[in-house]
Amino acid sequence: MSAKPTVTISGRAYVFNHSETGIAGATIRVRELPGRTAITDASGDYVLTVPDDADVTPYIEPPPSYHQIDLQTFHTRGHAIRNANFQTPADAEYNGLAALLSKHVPGVDATA
Repeated sequence: MSAKPTVTISGRAYVFNHSETGIAGATIRVRELPGRTAITDASGDYVLTVPDDADVTPYIEPPPSYHQIDLQTFHTRGHAIRNANFQTPADAEYNGLAALLSKHVPGVDATA
């Protein structure tokens, strides 16, 4: 029996509004595949191998003081997905933006 085909997802985790500052040591995971992980290198770069012909939603478990975020759901179609980047806010920025939006956008909950 042959192995199921795979593709890679790659990109960079970097500090929100500072694309020149990578986030090292973050864990990149996929919602649909909890056992698949990659760790960002010193520059914030990662490569994650996932099954081909599958829905995958990458998310980041960043180091302390940064906020976890998800990317969009991708459907792999036989080609690598490049530049799946995480623009990761610090917790303080995330909470400040959420508080600001909750005052100006109906239905936004700053505590989420």
